[in-house]
Amino acid sequence: MDVSAWFYSLPPITRTWFGVALALNAAATLELIDPHDLLFDRYAITNRLELWRIATSFLYGGGPLNEFYVLISLYLITIHSRDYERNPHCAGGSPRADYVFCLLFCITITIGTYLITEYFVPRSLLYPLFTRTILHSITYLWARRNPNLSVTLYFIPIQALYLPYAYIVISLVLGNPIHELLHGMLVGHVYYFVVQIIPTVLHRRILTTPIILEELINSICGDGSDEEHEFRQDFVRINNNNNNNNNNNNNSNNNNDNIIQRRFQQDGATEAHIAAKLNQLDRLRTLAQSAEGRQQFVAKDRNDWQPLHEAVRGGHIDVVNYLFSLECGVDKNARTMGNRGPSPLWMAEQIHGLEHPVTLRLQELGAVKVGPE
Repeated sequence: MDVSAWFYSLPPITRTWFGVALALNAAATLELIDPHDLLFDRYAITNRLELWRIATSFLYGGGPLNEFYVLISLYLITIHSRDYERNPHCAGGSPRADYVFCLLFCITITIGTYLITEYFVPRSLLYPLFTRTILHSITYLWARRNPNLSVTLYFIPIQALYLPYAYIVISLVLGNPIHELLHGMLVGHVYYFVVQIIPTVLHRRILTTPIILEELINSICGDGSDEEHEFRQDFVRINNNNNNNNNNNNNSNNNNDNIIQRRFQQDGATEAHIAAKLNQLDRLRTLAQSAEGRQQFVAKDRNDWQPLHEAVRGGHIDVVNYLFSLECGVDKNARTMGNRGPSPLWMAEQIHGLEHPVTLRLQELGAVKVGPE
């Protein structure tokens, strides 16, 4: 794949972030702009209206492009931002709008905590450059979103959940400061707490992606529902690992790939399947107004997926709660693929982890974890 094809293969928000950051750092390296004009400066912003500093403080890497840490920052944008944009924590909107909302939330909290720190403690505690902070926030959230994935860091395989902590350990070993990394983890955890933990406790959201933001992002970039490549890889890997553990042959793995492919082509999927997949509660409520529509909530497609499986796969806790609130026969233990596939609880644990609201809700309902045969 050439550079141009690789660049345009990135999802739009990540592509824009990476492209602008690369251009900005290149300009600073060539001394076309003064790097000091890119730092966050409250006085310059409020008194001289240098508003661009708000954005550039999250884009500039802090040095010329031949510095290793600057290149690493740009590289991480293309990895963790790309993957998290394709599968962000649900905040009540479309996937891509939820990701933009996440970025805006983390930017706001980052600046707010920096200003508080600047006021109460010495200024040197946090540097007025937030690129590594926002990157580590996204890395933390990605790790929370995909806790069971296996990743390799310096040729050492580790569980994705521990990746943010591994970065901190490496920084300590190399003698690099860790304030920005800790700051990023704090910011990321605040967002995770608000959009995942609180809905689990209260069974309702206190913060959702604004409708106007969702409409704006969807009109410019699309809703992101087509960005399901990461889940396909994870689900195929999970099934293949299960098959390998049971000494199945390669034909079984190929069958799994074919099943996944047909699944994403939505063969036999009803309107309820699609609404659950896209986290469209209003569409589901409309369907629930008719008897025929309610029957779709327990309908199966050609691979025996029900709307509940779509909601669990997407991590859509609001949809999961709504489906069970209807009392229309939604089976919390329904299995896919001719009763040989996984149950909803198994899917939730494998895809989202043990702490995800969907996993906890299914456990609360007494669901049984059954893996694929």
